[in-house]
Amino acid sequence: MKNQDVPPDTWRRDFLAGPAAAAGAVAAVMVASKPLRADVPIPSISIPKEIPANLSEDPKPGSFEGRGMSGAEVFAKLCVEEELAAMFCCPGNYTVINAMAAAGVPAYGGRTEGSMCAAADGFSRVTGEATACSGTEGPGFTNMIMNIAGAHAARTPLLVLASNMQIAGDDREAFIQTGYQ
Repeated sequence: MKNQDVPPDTWRRDFLAGPAAAAGAVAAVMVASKPLRADVPIPSISIPKEIPANLSEDPKPGSFEGRGMSGAEVFAKLCVEEELAAMFCCPGNYTVINAMAAAGVPAYGGRTEGSMCAAADGFSRVTGEATACSGTEGPGFTNMIMNIAGAHAARTPLLVLASNMQIAGDDREAFIQTGYQ
């Protein structure tokens, strides 16, 4: 702490006297401090030119081709429009997996959610494209957590899809899938 108004030996002596004295010394330094300088330039926030340009455009309305489209099919269509490169999954979450495969997103399967999440992370790091990984609720999602953390640390564009059962469809026997994410 640099301060011209309080000698360093006074601050050290007060600090060594105990916590209460240290708090008093810090307060004295803060009171004796000079005001903030107004001549220091503050960087301004700039708004990208695309934002005002997009605000003037008409909104693009969504459309469902025909009736009877499920939520999974709508989601899959949006993933194709956003150019999702691939999906890595293991058995489970069939509604979304089947819809995405039917929409044309390449799907790769494996035995465990953790390894498929790692494969999606690796694929994305190599290609630079956004990928998805899918797993079941409860233990399946739990298996993906370490690889999700690794992808997050590497800033990998990874979409994580974990299914979630309705209460009526929940496992009533052993509650093995009960793990709320």
